[in-house]
Amino acid sequence: MRYLNEIKPGSKARSLARKHSLTPAFAQAVLDEADTVVGGVKGALLTLKNGDAVANAGIDRKNAPEGTVVLWPRNPDLSASNIRRAIQQRSGKNVGVIIVDSRVSPLRLGTTGFAIGSAGFEPVEDLRGTADLFGRRIEITLRAIADGIAASAQLVMGEASDQIPFAIIRDAPVKFDGGHGIRSAKLSWNQCLYMSQIPRN
Repeated sequence: MRYLNEIKPGSKARSLARKHSLTPAFAQAVLDEADTVVGGVKGALLTLKNGDAVANAGIDRKNAPEGTVVLWPRNPDLSASNIRRAIQQRSGKNVGVIIVDSRVSPLRLGTTGFAIGSAGFEPVEDLRGTADLFGRRIEITLRAIADGIAASAQLVMGEASDQIPFAIIRDAPVKFDGGHGIRSAKLSWNQCLYMSQIPRN
């Protein structure tokens, strides 16, 4: 969490704030958290944060105390791993853990949940080389298991004043293992269907 009144906006933050109808302090907070600022619309900046294309570097004013903003964990995969370890120690259960946030999708209205951190299972299922319904070999499909679970959890946890901090998903189609975290589910800029169409500055 950061207190907006403690943030001193620089010239770039003030420029972005004017252009995209943000407060200068909030724009500076986004600049501090983002790996890259790609562009923006009224009220939001498109950024890269930890390899994810998200609005405002994942910073949220919603459900934050007045005058503050909520940030992503510094290392979401590590946070997921620590939570998983604590659950295992207390319950003896082998579980997977996902840290969930919400984001918008290109050309779609509304938010969906996605995984910003994971532990204990493979976040992507590789279907390449298997057969489809008609026996054709699948060439490019990988199934986003962690993101699918995150989207389901977000429907339960809500986006407003719901106050549901976590959801338990049973019988999810996961492959339990040590896992490599959500980083193993990420693409580089030039591999992404959407981001590769945006020239990099």
